[in-house]
Amino acid sequence: KAKAAVEARKIAAAEKERKQALERAAAEKKQAAAKAKAAARKAAKTKEKLEQQRRLKQEEAARRREEKAQARVTMLRQVWQDARKARQQQLQQIEAKRQADLLTYVQTQLEERFDIDFV
Repeated sequence: KAKAAVEARKIAAAEKERKQALERAAAEKKQAAAKAKAAARKAAKTKEKLEQQRRLKQEEAARRREEKAQARVTMLRQVWQDARKARQQQLQQIEAKRQADLLTYVQTQLEERFDIDFV
């Protein structure tokens, strides 16, 4: 009987130890799952932050490109206006010289033909 009682206690102790080991394994598994879940959340957050930074960089680059293009257009418009103004001035000078030459010619012709002095 004593042997059977000792054997029963050993079996009970082994069963208790087995249950505790299973509980520890379950707790470790649960803890590992929680850690994995937290790591996944952190990775997702980091990924979102990096994605947001990338988007901001792209938007900034697009804005700079747009500003450069706008500056180029403004510069070209100014160059075109300056060239147009210079051409108009050149045409005005040519027209003024033509009119002065015509007036001189007419005066000379009148002076010669009718013996008139315009000076």
